Amino acid sequence: MPSISEKLSFSNFPNPITERFTNIEFESPYDQFVELYLCDINGNVIKTLFKGEVKANEKTQISNVDLDDLNSIVGHLKLITNQKVIARKIIKSR
Repeated sequence: MPSISEKLSFSNFPNPITERFTNIEFESPYDQFVELYLCDINGNVIKTLFKGEVKANEKTQISNVDLDDLNSIVGHLKLITNQKVIARKIIKSR
């Protein structure tokens, strides 16, 4: 059986972000509670983007995440599950 790290998919687009919005999607191999945060480069939470239960093997899409209130950032999207924490670098520039 594949491990969570082999099966958990997570992406955001576009990256770098030059417009107001970005799109994020992830998929888990298990039914579980998931948290998704936008963090600064030091790991401090800037925004909570998602908290909730997800179904196994169903894509969760968060469209048009509004980042207009952020001038520019180099940070991370942090996805936390019961088994794993995954961070993806994110860049937003004006």
